[in-house]
Amino acid sequence: MSLNRRELLKLAGVSFVLASCGSLRRKVPYKERVYSGYANGKEVGLKIISPQDTKIIPLKNEIHSVAYSSKYDVKVFIPKLNLVSYYQIQDGPIVALHPEEGNHFYGHGVFDEKRNVLYTTQSKIKPTEKDPGYIHVYSVPDFKLVDKFVSYGGGPHDLLIVRDELIVCNGGAHPNVAHIDLSNRKLLKLFSVDLKHVSFTHCDQIDEENFVIGTTTRDLNEVCPLYHLNLKAGLTQYESNGDLAEILMRFQLLSVLSYDNHVLVTCPATNSLLVWNKDRKFVGGHNIANVASLVYSKTHQGVIVGSGDPKTPVYLAQFIMGSLKLTPLDWGEEALASGSHSLIV
Repeated sequence: MSLNRRELLKLAGVSFVLASCGSLRRKVPYKERVYSGYANGKEVGLKIISPQDTKIIPLKNEIHSVAYSSKYDVKVFIPKLNLVSYYQIQDGPIVALHPEEGNHFYGHGVFDEKRNVLYTTQSKIKPTEKDPGYIHVYSVPDFKLVDKFVSYGGGPHDLLIVRDELIVCNGGAHPNVAHIDLSNRKLLKLFSVDLKHVSFTHCDQIDEENFVIGTTTRDLNEVCPLYHLNLKAGLTQYESNGDLAEILMRFQLLSVLSYDNHVLVTCPATNSLLVWNKDRKFVGGHNIANVASLVYSKTHQGVIVGSGDPKTPVYLAQFIMGSLKLTPLDWGEEALASGSHSLIV
């Protein structure tokens, strides 16, 4: 499904927050580097993007997300449903990292710097609905697979650490969001909804008690809702604004990001960057072809918005007096396309 901006406005019947792009492209002194996967036909791998110098690193598979440890200055480049991940210590060589035998990597990982380990999500190469989900544990900095523990659901995908606890999006046959105590790996609480078509897939932290949870739908005739998770009160659905959900929230909500009292969400299937406020009310959105990744930039004081469309520039998203402004960044043709999720270091 792919709708242009005019069609979206006509069908949705809502007032969008329109970006003030203009013809002047923003140029800012920039020390950060954006790490993101890429795919160009049969060519797949990693891009390291900056205005001055974009590097393309061919790999055996496209990178879905990037995990980072500031303690070790190490990055892990993780594919989705592929047999090889990679890690890089400082600016050293890129080294292959392998899953448990019989598994694929499933897109995400997070560093536990307190215990000097990396947690990754993996999936059976030939999965069944009865397969329990596991979080796989690698020692750091030698990256040896040393342990695994249950994710309290099936098909674990995205995950994050808050305090000394793990939040896991389990997207399997009986999806849930698991809240796990890392000191003993015991379940603190499971959160789920009574919607059979919804699979929990991506998350971001708002604060120590609140999170935004993106979903994928198993039924393409149904919408994929966005949820707010409070660790005490549970899951609450973000406002879908009536018919808007039927049009713009389709197939999957890919990247979710809490920023400046708002939540930004990408939906590649409808070419939509969507925005909600802190009260979970829908604010508006903008049409960006094959929009994908969201990552906050301290240098630019805004969110870098990536796209899988080779003709679409990297955008800077900011809220100016409460309204979303998108500014295209003139970083050169090689910097235009990006993967599902990005990291800035």
